[in-house]
Amino acid sequence: MDGSCCACMFFKSRNSIRAFTNQERGKLSKLSLYEDLVAAWVPARHEWLKSRPLGKELVNALGSQRMFSYCAYSLSFLHFGTSSEVLDHLSEFDSSLVGRRHLCSVPETTECDIAASAVILSSKISPGVSVGEDSFVYDSLLSGRIQIGSQSIIVGVNIQEQSDVEPSGSKVLFTLPNRHCLWEVPLVGTRGRIIIYCGLQDNPKNVADKDGTFCGKPWKKLLHDLGIEERDLWNLSGTQEKCLWNARIYPVQSPSEMLRVGMWLMGSASFNCEHILSMWRSSHRVSLEELHRSVDFPQLCTSSSNHQADLAAGIAKACISYGLLGRNLSQLCEEILQKDISGVEVCKEFLALCQSLQVQNSGVLPQSRAWQVQADLLRACGDDSNARIAEQKVWSAVASETASAVKYGIQDHLFESFCMANSASDFKNDLHGISFQPKRAIVELPVRVDLLGAGAIPHLGA
Repeated sequence: MDGSCCACMFFKSRNSIRAFTNQERGKLSKLSLYEDLVAAWVPARHEWLKSRPLGKELVNALGSQRMFSYCAYSLSFLHFGTSSEVLDHLSEFDSSLVGRRHLCSVPETTECDIAASAVILSSKISPGVSVGEDSFVYDSLLSGRIQIGSQSIIVGVNIQEQSDVEPSGSKVLFTLPNRHCLWEVPLVGTRGRIIIYCGLQDNPKNVADKDGTFCGKPWKKLLHDLGIEERDLWNLSGTQEKCLWNARIYPVQSPSEMLRVGMWLMGSASFNCEHILSMWRSSHRVSLEELHRSVDFPQLCTSSSNHQADLAAGIAKACISYGLLGRNLSQLCEEILQKDISGVEVCKEFLALCQSLQVQNSGVLPQSRAWQVQADLLRACGDDSNARIAEQKVWSAVASETASAVKYGIQDHLFESFCMANSASDFKNDLHGISFQPKRAIVELPVRVDLLGAGAIPHLGA
């Protein structure tokens, strides 16, 4: 870790940051997040810390701050550590509390095969895709004949159907074996994106000559089976230990070529070994170590935000066009607005679709909910004045619906009680003696209710 970059964020003024950065420019220092930084908050460790790289600067920046601790006995600690630990958490005995589908587009069960235990988040899956038991798919777009094994993790992957075509024109079935990880990241500059993969239990720092593995196989067996030589992966003249972390194994190619090479390396498909090996050797390849220095993080975040905005737009459009407005349109609009100007235009298109909501049957769509959707969309479009008007109509509709439910509930109760009294052989002309029983009236209201506090106007939503 670059110590200057890490320490800068603790200074309170830009001038101190600039002075510190200029002072340390050109130096490469390493800090321990669990030792050096924590020691800056512990006065008894200041003398020791001052002898460490950047220790004096850390003491000056953090030493005067006070820390407080509080133990929340009612809470439990969850450590999202390795990929395997994440999957273990999602499949625990109390995993019924885990939402397994959120902000996703999944086809009908007759068009794909997705295990009920699989977790699909912020992803779009097209017909023809299968996902195995206890797998986790996040921020991805999967299209075409794709098979994801059990207990696998897919993050940020964009596999388009047209990419999976061999030169002969026949479809390539991409297969990710059981207990594997697959992810995709953009590279800085104009180098495009790269697809990375490994076994769920692979430790990148384990030495290849000892217990190191790649895709679950010992390095020695993998190299023998595929015809790869050690000099293809590592600089044999150096002193650095050979491991997955510094193995130049991931090629930067077209998406279809990277997928084919990936299946070859993982052993999930049989290709012409000589052809694939030659293509892999002639490609520009990077290691995990090089990759972590080359990831375009701003582009990674932008792509993820745009992807989630598109998913939210699709869900919102279906909710308005075909559904009963049971979604939280306010939250969906927040996702859509991540696309800035284009997001506002999308919300305006949805607002135009709301004109027909008021004529729908109030027996299935409460008017309060229809007005709340319009209020949310108006606010997303920046029209706060009309949004406030719509919110007043929400409250008027809520009052009307509540009064109607209570009124009809009492009338029904009186009618039932009157009939019971008449059948008891004492026909009386009044209601004296009728025993009333408590009765509940159910009112369908907007599904989002957020009371902001005493004196504030409650903000309801669908």
